[in-house]
Amino acid sequence: MFLNHEIYESDLVINRGFSQQQAHLLAQKQYPWSDSIQQTR
Repeated sequence: MFLNHEIYESDLVINRGFSQQQAHLLAQKQYPWSDSIQQTR
């Protein structure tokens, strides 16, 4: 899930003109990888 998050975030910044912060928020909604880490603890 982390890799999908990063690929999506990069696409938003590079190809779609989003800021890094905006892209990160959108990627986190689409691929909430950090939530899955907290659930496994």
